[in-house]
Amino acid sequence: MTKTDMLHIRIEHETKLRVEKTLRILGLSVADAVNIFLSQIELNRGIPFDVRRPRPKDELLAAAAEARRLGVEDVGLIHVEALLKDL
Repeated sequence: MTKTDMLHIRIEHETKLRVEKTLRILGLSVADAVNIFLSQIELNRGIPFDVRRPRPKDELLAAAAEARRLGVEDVGLIHVEALLKDL
């Protein structure tokens, strides 16, 4: 019998529930999925997919450029309070 080790991880409860539902449809457990993931790391000699920040959509980049062109200094996130105040 193959020797196994215990792996303890922390994930958000809602994430765990959603993942378990998807894996159940695939006939897999979370342990099965983790074993597949770890095997793929070994086979690929690294994470088996790109790990990077998502690139903003072209529309967002164009809006930020337009805001800068109009002289808007802070093109960061807009606070909900500021939006509600303008209503």
